[in-house]
Amino acid sequence: MAESVRANSIAIIGMAGRFPGANCIEQYWSNIVGGVESIAEFSDEELLRSGASRELIGRPDFVKAAPVLDDVEHFDAGFFKISRREAEMMDPQQRIMLELAWETLERAGYAGDAYRGLIGVFSGAGGLMSSYLCSPFHVHGKLIGPTGSMQCIGNDKDYLSTRVSYKLDLRGPSLTVQSACSTSLVAVHLACQSLLAGDCDMALAGGVTIRVPHRMGYLHSSQALLSPDGHCRPFDAKAEGTIFGSGAGLVLLKPLAQALDDGDHIHAVIRGSAINNDGAAKLSYWATNAEGQMAACADALAVAETPARSIGYLEAHGTATAMGDPVEIFGLTRAYRRSTQDKQFCAIGSVKSNFGHLEAAAGIAGLIKAALVLEHKTLPPSLHYHQPNRAIHFTETPFYVNTECRSWAADGKPRRAAVNSLGIGGTNAHVILEETPESGDVDRDDVASGTDSMPAPRTRLLTLSAKSANALRELCERYAEYFAKPEAAFGDVCFTTNVGRGQFPHRLAVVADSAAEARDSLQAWLADKMAPAAEHGVVEPVDGRAVFLFSGDASNSGDAGQQLYDAQPVFREAVDRCRAVSGQDRAKPLVEMFALQYGLAELWTSWGVVPAAVLGKDAGEYAAACVAGILTLEEAVRLAVADGQEPAAVAKFREACAKAESPKAKVRFLSGDLAACVAELDAQGFRIFVEIGPRPQLLGPGKAAMKDHAGLWLPSLEPGKPEWRTLLSGVARLYVYGAKIDFGGVSRGTGGRRVVLPTYPFQRQRYWIDAMAVIKQDVSGQVRVLAIEPAQLVDAAVIEQCYREIAAALDGSEETCVLVDFSRVNFMSSMALGMLVRINKKCKEYKVGLRLSGITPDILQVFKITGMDKIFDIHATAAEAVAAFQAAGSSLRRTGPKSYEVT
Repeated sequence: MAESVRANSIAIIGMAGRFPGANCIEQYWSNIVGGVESIAEFSDEELLRSGASRELIGRPDFVKAAPVLDDVEHFDAGFFKISRREAEMMDPQQRIMLELAWETLERAGYAGDAYRGLIGVFSGAGGLMSSYLCSPFHVHGKLIGPTGSMQCIGNDKDYLSTRVSYKLDLRGPSLTVQSACSTSLVAVHLACQSLLAGDCDMALAGGVTIRVPHRMGYLHSSQALLSPDGHCRPFDAKAEGTIFGSGAGLVLLKPLAQALDDGDHIHAVIRGSAINNDGAAKLSYWATNAEGQMAACADALAVAETPARSIGYLEAHGTATAMGDPVEIFGLTRAYRRSTQDKQFCAIGSVKSNFGHLEAAAGIAGLIKAALVLEHKTLPPSLHYHQPNRAIHFTETPFYVNTECRSWAADGKPRRAAVNSLGIGGTNAHVILEETPESGDVDRDDVASGTDSMPAPRTRLLTLSAKSANALRELCERYAEYFAKPEAAFGDVCFTTNVGRGQFPHRLAVVADSAAEARDSLQAWLADKMAPAAEHGVVEPVDGRAVFLFSGDASNSGDAGQQLYDAQPVFREAVDRCRAVSGQDRAKPLVEMFALQYGLAELWTSWGVVPAAVLGKDAGEYAAACVAGILTLEEAVRLAVADGQEPAAVAKFREACAKAESPKAKVRFLSGDLAACVAELDAQGFRIFVEIGPRPQLLGPGKAAMKDHAGLWLPSLEPGKPEWRTLLSGVARLYVYGAKIDFGGVSRGTGGRRVVLPTYPFQRQRYWIDAMAVIKQDVSGQVRVLAIEPAQLVDAAVIEQCYREIAAALDGSEETCVLVDFSRVNFMSSMALGMLVRINKKCKEYKVGLRLSGITPDILQVFKITGMDKIFDIHATAAEAVAAFQAAGSSLRRTGPKSYEVT
């Protein structure tokens, strides 16, 4: 570790999020710097479809707006091997976190099985248990289950983090964190502590809030902290409250020194963080406290070993409440005044001005914004600020509200930012960030590029894979578009796709010298899947055992292997060992042939292509026997030097080979007649054959000897063709065939750093249990009509839901005449009859007249048998029931407002 890298610093190496108006980080930043407000406004029709009543919509204090996400009801269940039934019951918060976790790992270059370190998960969710489960507009009996049921595990907060760990096979600590609005920033702090304690090597941290029903407004008069017009104005004189919405975000964290050594893309660096609680020193449980905020901020600065004067941007909690904003600025100012009296040097903003308050996801939204501010060296505007809150005197504080987008000029020192997050209940969190150190700022062994001074070859291998044909096509389209960008560093792209992505059945591989060539190949494949520019296939279970074929013709090999010797450390070291053993005899053609074959075998093995059998022809038997472990390197080289002229040594070699030709040998050794040997291997299920030599001599005859299967026959080198490209083409074919490749080995010596690339195109479908909507409300002639929709009235949960909806309708109406219409129902159960008795009792409590209509003859017969026909006024049609109310001279409207408790 370089001395200039601070030991306790944590790198943010991956970020992903879904925020109002932004389904990806790039759009999120674009909206922030563009000053875009992402508050959706709803029509009455949209609100009615979401479950709002006309009475609610018509209230003057009802705000028809909310920050929403696109397609919250959609999910790629197949990607995570989740059944339709489970996906439908699962809280959308858990579903979105699964997708974001995978996306975060992909953006960092650590998705899939290649990385075997410990990855922790620290996250929290919003809502009361789950608004998907408990929303009064959405409640559905199928979502309510006992403790330990699928419904419980799919919806309760306890299972948020551990589900991610289970589905992505992450073995580090997995904790669900809950501290109300500060949840996700507290999760980041705990993740950093876990990394510093050595509990894990990397950690996912963040939070999510998805409000259900999703497209629904709110009553602002019932809570003083809610905005009366759907806009959030942090720090402004006209600030009257916030607006709550949905969003989710995750970051992947890693110790900075390790991230630098591993060649990771670093968005920003966390220098320090702190959390605490206000305790009882405040007006109420709901209130905030300046002392607690001051202490959290001061502690974070101390942990970060950072003077307050060095902070150039602060992402505030900024809820735009009349008292909350002044208290926050007062507490932060007191913390900064401990070390500086300077004024208005730190820009302040709040992403809540763009889309309101995301509850449990608010802190991570602020952290990601602050990291992007540092990464792009740009100060974005905080919206809706014109005049300061009368209780805030910014000119006497270290802060000023930044209202326009501008470049963040450096003063020769690292740019630093801070994030403040507060939670109802008093848990405060504060994080200090610093921009990523420039490459010249630290001493770092470039492990990713190796230590060799030889230039890396230009030719690279790009691998892409997906779980379906359509997803692979979409992924290729994304990469073709990405390669059109001038900043696409092709070597880094290939390194990242090869070592940092999952490997799925639908595969495509491209060998190219540049991003432009790769784009052309992808576009050619998209236009015609049979195009030779790319290897493509669907992996099925295959016998991955490989056979190495060693020919014995050392003539006309020329300078074969020289390109590999210059660029590949593994090959060069193997050849050098052979030459060192051979000494002055190294110039003999057979010795050089042996060195070439031994070097190629070592190179393939370092890439994960380990032979389960070797087949030697003539002098190629020496290298084959050495690779099989029959001969030591020294023994094999001595035989190559003698070139068969030491009878005793050759006899000993033949004896050893005879003993090694056992089917039980770890590495099978075969020699002699090629056709017979291939036929034997064919019968034993071998399908992958790699020729180890300067030219393909055995591939044609060997393939001809296969009976029922073509197999995969690959040359290592071909005369007149670039050596590295030939080898990579072989790797591409192996990858598409389904062989296991060690891409870390393939990348060794070629350089490469992890870069942010297009992510997996999830194939989302709608998984949603809609509100039961057992009843449909209408008003006919001032009579409230409650029409029971077709429903399973033999199901206890449905019947209970029916009662709850009717009781709620009675509570909210002004009518004294209510009709329950059964015209669309053709069956009834004893439980449903019991429900009607309860409804009748409720109507009497509310002094509401009740009549029934649409009862079928079969159901009417049940009524007569049970005596129910004497309890209820029953009519054939709704029109007759309304007329009966009018004929009776009933008072159709209540004389004054009246409210009843629905139980």
